Amino acid sequence: MRPKPADLVNGAPYADRAAIEARPADDAIAWMRPEELFFLQVQGSGVLTFEDGRRMKALYAANNGQPFVGIANPMRDRGLLARDATSGEAIRLWLAANRGPAADEIMRLNPRYAFFRLAPGDGRPPAGAANVPLPAGRAIAVDPAHHAYGGFYWIDAEAPLLKGAFPTYRRLVAALDTGGAIKGPVRADLYLGEGGAAGAEAGRVRHTLRMFRLVPYR
Repeated sequence: MRPKPADLVNGAPYADRAAIEARPADDAIAWMRPEELFFLQVQGSGVLTFEDGRRMKALYAANNGQPFVGIANPMRDRGLLARDATSGEAIRLWLAANRGPAADEIMRLNPRYAFFRLAPGDGRPPAGAANVPLPAGRAIAVDPAHHAYGGFYWIDAEAPLLKGAFPTYRRLVAALDTGGAIKGPVRADLYLGEGGAAGAEAGRVRHTLRMFRLVPYR
């Protein structure tokens, strides 16, 4: 995991993933498995547990200004994953099992690279783009071009596309985060919490979504 480079200008294109990973990691602020770093960069923030038991927050600092490219469809098209088995969990398992040149080639299909800063663990969930802790199961990431942070929504998500997914998500949520892959007015990612079980569930969330914005009644 790397910090924001001194020569990076927010909003300006910077070196792509392959070029950054080819550089010496002298400035690394934490070390982890490459597939775990890849998913952390997609998610935008997380909590790290170090070998000595310390816990610290990894907070989004910047990205390299390159376009976000999902790797699920290319992996499916190459026959690396079955058509109905492109969940985050399946992708993570393949990357872990093929760690090295094969996995690196796949991850580098996504040229976007995120940089982080570390903050002390305080027992609270990681904060999203709205700079408030994300309540598990009640926070969504949205496209800020269409939705303001802090807004409340009723979501109705059904008809999952992936095996093993929870059939429906119907609940009140708050828009508290964003992400590079979230584009458009009816696109949201539901934050489901920390840990392996939450991560596995989140990786299978690919449902048909309806969103209803709540506004004050006058």
